[in-house]
Amino acid sequence: MLSLAIWLGRVADIAGAGLPYAIFHVIQDLFHGGMGAVMLGSVMILVLARDTAAVEDNIMQSAKLVSLGEMTADVAVELNNPLMSIVGYTTLIMEDPDVPPGRRRDLELVLREASKAVDMTKQLLDFAGRPEPKLKVMDIEGPLDEALELMGGRMRQADVKVVKSMQKPLPFVSIEPDQLKQAFVNIMNNAIDAMPGGGQLEVYTTAPGPEVEVCFTDTGTGMSKEIIDRIFEPFYSAKGTPGTGLGLSLALSIAREHGGSLEVSSQKGIGSSFTLKLPTIAEVAATLDSPDHQVS
Repeated sequence: MLSLAIWLGRVADIAGAGLPYAIFHVIQDLFHGGMGAVMLGSVMILVLARDTAAVEDNIMQSAKLVSLGEMTADVAVELNNPLMSIVGYTTLIMEDPDVPPGRRRDLELVLREASKAVDMTKQLLDFAGRPEPKLKVMDIEGPLDEALELMGGRMRQADVKVVKSMQKPLPFVSIEPDQLKQAFVNIMNNAIDAMPGGGQLEVYTTAPGPEVEVCFTDTGTGMSKEIIDRIFEPFYSAKGTPGTGLGLSLALSIAREHGGSLEVSSQKGIGSSFTLKLPTIAEVAATLDSPDHQVS
């Protein structure tokens, strides 16, 4: 149809027929305009379709997290009650001076393992609905050193050498020390699991800008892009060993609750780096003093 309109327009032009030429020329313009509109509409539909798909994925992910949170809370409560009873009654029995030494060692083992299970249910409950952190203004080195000390035994057992480097002085941050220590422990546990044959874990702190950064770099197996994209999902685990799959998602949750972030970079066969960033006190104060900050 377009070719016919072009040729008829040319014939009209040669014949000097002004009105037919104008009519066929308008038809050509309308056709081109219509094609342009169709192409633009197609592009818009494609973009909107992608945006819609992304929104739908986010909604589905949020719904999954809500369901998982509710299920986690129910399971954790059901497990926590009998575990607390085991811990309580074991403690009472151990207070009896007439308990034989051999039996006392057995009871200590029961108490230790039951306490581990209680800690795990606490993590599950925290994931389902973590209370507001009780923040303290302090140096980040304290919780980090405590976490390193706590992980010392497992590091030696896994033949992992720790290299620590601290920038001094570091700006103060507003943190809940126990929660932050838990985040550090979870990140280091993940690093150890990534080095089944041993290796090196470099832990260093720096403050290049308005944030304090704590970086954990391992010489492990590294991760593919597919794993990186899912590494912070609750209950997702790329390990060959069983686990809750909550360690890194909890670490990310703690970082966000402190106004910070947790970032990862990795190369297959080389290793991975997890960087936890927290705003300094000066940055928090600047945010609160900003005219754009509104108290709700």
